[in-house]
Amino acid sequence: MKKIQAGFLIIAFLFLGGCVSSAKIESMSIPPQENIFSGNDYFDHALGGDISVFSVSGGDESNGGWDQFGTVSNDNFRSALVASLQNQNLYSKFGTYQLSADLISFELIGALDSEVTIEVEYQLKSSQGNHALLREKIKSSSAMTLSDEVIGAIRYRKMAEGAVKKNIEKLLVKLSMLEINDMKKTGVRLGSYDVQSVNQ
Repeated sequence: MKKIQAGFLIIAFLFLGGCVSSAKIESMSIPPQENIFSGNDYFDHALGGDISVFSVSGGDESNGGWDQFGTVSNDNFRSALVASLQNQNLYSKFGTYQLSADLISFELIGALDSEVTIEVEYQLKSSQGNHALLREKIKSSSAMTLSDEVIGAIRYRKMAEGAVKKNIEKLLVKLSMLEINDMKKTGVRLGSYDVQSVNQ
């Protein structure tokens, strides 16, 4: 089991209040919009419609979630990954390129003014060989204040969703940088987000 910060558990039990519901897949997924990039920043043609989600793991093994409350489960993170890849025309159930995601850390900092930070290690391999085309640790965070949302459980869920969404967005940026066999890139672009948010 990956180490979950002890401070997260203490703060959560003391301050969240109410029942924490599962994260919403649509709130963690990257929609099929355009214009995050300019020029020739596209996905490699070889990746188009050929990436499958091989495995998603990590977090609290007792409940299958990525945090103590099961807010972000392996299953709904996988669904958010699949939806995001589908929206960029990259997904295939049985793709040549297999994507794995493993949670390294999931941390809550603060109580009333809070921030959720996660770190995920991704690996992309070809089914035709054992060489890793991508191996990347990606950290992302999402913050909210008491004025943003009074109910602690809802505030926590929204921060978790936001951190996961930013993490997937950063993954897509990394995927767009790959060049497979020097092939031409497709005309598929990422969602219309502020590029600065990707680099935070």
